[in-house]
Amino acid sequence: MTRHLADHERPNSDADRLRAYVEIERAEKPSKATTDLQRKGSDGADEGRRVEEFVRIEKGREA
Repeated sequence: MTRHLADHERPNSDADRLRAYVEIERAEKPSKATTDLQRKGSDGADEGRRVEEFVRIEKGREA
């Protein structure tokens, strides 16, 4: 059986090894900006809900 024209051998590259190495490095040493954002919490999460309630009240809808 012959190979299809679209079938190509995968070129030997170190991309997979590099990707795995970068993932390990990022897990061991996260950047300060990432950790700051994770620690910040979800203070802004309630803002959307508050706006929804104000809009509901403005439209005259009851709970």
